[in-house]
Amino acid sequence: MQKVSSDSVELPIHLHAKTIARRLIVAVMCLTLAGALSAYFWLLEFLFPASKWFYELFSLDGELNIPAWYSAFSLLFCSGLLKAITAIKIKDRYFHYWKTLYLIFIYLSLDEAFSFHEILIIPSVRESLHIYPLFFQTWVIPGAVLVGIFAFKYLQFWLYTA
Repeated sequence: MQKVSSDSVELPIHLHAKTIARRLIVAVMCLTLAGALSAYFWLLEFLFPASKWFYELFSLDGELNIPAWYSAFSLLFCSGLLKAITAIKIKDRYFHYWKTLYLIFIYLSLDEAFSFHEILIIPSVRESLHIYPLFFQTWVIPGAVLVGIFAFKYLQFWLYTA
């Protein structure tokens, strides 16, 4: 009988890329089909009471519903993979880039799950800047600035990993 100390326990985790990819594809296909059906209900102006409920639950344009939670879970899964890479690359010169990516994906997951970016949609700001309809969602403006900064900072890292 092997004695295991309480401070180090090994948990073998086996991930098969093909199996994960197949399951994710099936999930996306099901959510896409449900989203298309919910849009159909919306176009027909909700023929029966449950169709409005179904629309709210599966709308691909909605927040705080099943497709948004799926996206949040996918982003959280990616952050977990990035955390694993970060742990492996601890002595790498690009360690901080991996760590930042991990943190960005955690934020994106939380944002998708709880709609933080919706706070930045302020009608008065939208109207005062006269940006309608090009930037109807005002969160796009700070988001575009952040993406630009990210692209500039990560260009060298991207070239290194490509």
